[in-house]
Amino acid sequence: MSSLPGQTNRRRRPTARGHQAISHGTLCPAIKRMEKAGLPRREAQPGIAAAPRHVPSLTEEGLDEPSSFFYRGDKPLAAAEVDDPFRQGVPLIARATSKAEKAWLDRTIAELECGA
Repeated sequence: MSSLPGQTNRRRRPTARGHQAISHGTLCPAIKRMEKAGLPRREAQPGIAAAPRHVPSLTEEGLDEPSSFFYRGDKPLAAAEVDDPFRQGVPLIARATSKAEKAWLDRTIAELECGA
């Protein structure tokens, strides 16, 4: 997570990778769970209007903490613990997308280096 206010992160993250926007109802509970575990810290920065913006950034512990797509209460669920076939597809699609994105980046960088 970059050091951006939650709302900015919510809007920018998916569009940078061509995905739909992350809902407020998904991002805020995830950030709160992470804060409860001491993984990000939150800094208040001046806002555009009068209200300050709360900007989370990961601590060292947060960088080392494994992530999960789904939770039961505060407990992260392993892929084998998710029984909904649609939810089982989320990490599968995420891994395939990451693999395809990395392959594309490797090809593009190689092509640019050859053309330089």
